[in-house]
Amino acid sequence: TDVFKTADMWYRSFRNSTIYGQLRIIAAVCFGFIVLFFLLGGGGSPSPASHITHRVEEDRASEGLMEATEILQSRNPPTVTAPLPSMLYVVALVAVGGLAFASWLAAWVLGKDEGDEKMRQVSDAIREGAAGFLSTQYASIFKLAVVVLVGIFLMYLVREPPKNLPQVASWRLAFCVAVSFATGCILSGIAGYVGMWVAVRSNVRVASAACRSFQEAIAVGLRAGAFSGVLVVSMVLLGIIALLFGVRLVVPAALHQLPFLLVGYGFGASFVALFAQLGGGIYTKAADVGADMVGKVEADIPEDDPRNPAVIADLVGDNVGDCAGRGADLFESIAGEILAAMILGGSLSQQLPADARSGYVLFPLAIHAMDLIVSGIGIMMTEAPKSSKGIDPMEVLKSGYKVSVGLAGVGIVVLCRLLLYTEEHPKAWMHFSVCGLVGLGTAFLFILVTQYYTDFNFPPVRQIAQASLTGHGTNVIAGMSVGMRATAAPAGIICVALLCSYKTGMAALDGSPSAGLFGTAVATSVLPPVLAFLDEVSELAGERVGAVDISVPEVFLGGIAGATLVFYFSGQCMTAVGSAAQEVVNNVRSQFRERPGIMDGSQKPDYASCVSIVTRAALREMVA
Repeated sequence: TDVFKTADMWYRSFRNSTIYGQLRIIAAVCFGFIVLFFLLGGGGSPSPASHITHRVEEDRASEGLMEATEILQSRNPPTVTAPLPSMLYVVALVAVGGLAFASWLAAWVLGKDEGDEKMRQVSDAIREGAAGFLSTQYASIFKLAVVVLVGIFLMYLVREPPKNLPQVASWRLAFCVAVSFATGCILSGIAGYVGMWVAVRSNVRVASAACRSFQEAIAVGLRAGAFSGVLVVSMVLLGIIALLFGVRLVVPAALHQLPFLLVGYGFGASFVALFAQLGGGIYTKAADVGADMVGKVEADIPEDDPRNPAVIADLVGDNVGDCAGRGADLFESIAGEILAAMILGGSLSQQLPADARSGYVLFPLAIHAMDLIVSGIGIMMTEAPKSSKGIDPMEVLKSGYKVSVGLAGVGIVVLCRLLLYTEEHPKAWMHFSVCGLVGLGTAFLFILVTQYYTDFNFPPVRQIAQASLTGHGTNVIAGMSVGMRATAAPAGIICVALLCSYKTGMAALDGSPSAGLFGTAVATSVLPPVLAFLDEVSELAGERVGAVDISVPEVFLGGIAGATLVFYFSGQCMTAVGSAAQEVVNNVRSQFRERPGIMDGSQKPDYASCVSIVTRAALREMVA
């Protein structure tokens, strides 16, 4: 009996450990690779009759593909060894300039005063907690990334070369995808960590500036936040450009084929962003809930009161979740958007003359280089008026955003004319310009919708505040109802924007569906990643993807499984937050009991214990 009890206690302890969670993820990844291996290998053994039929159809498809390829090559012979376009060097130069501008912003912010001794004490505690959490979190992510990296390399190593890249050996393809995956992981991690490093040092400087003037606080806060944005976009561009040059040393592919070899870049960035957002999100919400439940509800002290033992953990969570996690997520979003649009542009460019192809592939890179320029101008032109009475900070930020939007509109038209003009379709660039302007309008409408539902000057927030007067239940009901209603406007805007950009893009090249998809890529980044995936599959398989028939049971069940996964994953995240928050609540309660002098200031709370508890709980739940 004692042996069974000891074994049971050991098993329970092992299940709550970080190692158990990591082993679960490794097992799940290995299982996924095994399934993909069998799927790519063709599955089970078919019957002789079906094998003969499939072979005949495959031969016909191969013959048709070879014939189409020969015709296409005879019209526009590929220039595999041709140098990359000069526009790529211009984009690289702008990206390097973006890094220099980000460095200047960081130096300007860090040159400001840090405030008095009390401010510095709080700031130092936040820095120490954030650095400790991220170093431990990134160590866990690195171990998992190595496992996935090996799996990706082996999976591509055993598969046949894609039909659109027949000259590529399997090991070369595996090497390119693995290197791009590693690059995406490293750069995404750096973007998140550096953004957090500057943020935890900027917070105290913004607080100190707010003690002096409203205008200075706006300037310091905006430039501190702009540092991360400019840094992320610059790193994404330089990472893709470096891979484009590096991949050509391994695979002698044409420009329109190169994006297919960089799919690992976006996947690596997404891998790091997933765990960074998940771990940081669990940390910040667990600390926030734990601090508010005991501090505000039970002890009746204000939010962020220094007497609350969990207040430093709460502030640390704001940085690791909203700064580091958001920086990695932003890197992943931009990387995926650019690669998706490049793949669509490469596919569309095959319908055009050889001298016009490069523009459609490089257009996404050029657009984001232009973003760096107009954003920098908008940042430097944003300043609060001398009189701060009655000034809404949001209106100050929108004034700079309007400048950037106006310049971006001009830039889109210019770039469309330079890169997307062809003599065969002389008005195509105009249609794509309209698609880009639709995207700009969509972004601005999103800001207005967000402000309407979150600003206290508008009815939705006032309705929630009014409902709070009658109790917690009505407050929750009002908040959920506003949140659900708030989804209607963005969904409607996205639908209209996608339809307009798709139809306008189709009209650019005489009703070509590929041009319609490229129009959506120019306008917005919502749809292109999905479409690019389908386009990549069709290119690698050598067959076009037709309509998706939801009457097929496997397709319909796949849709249900995908929708269910969202709710299941959300439930897992909420459970993780609740579990970690319980540990914070217990710790804060025990400190108030054991140190009664905390309330009157005669005793200091133990901030470090709460930070340590949330760190361990967040990392444990992240990998579980």
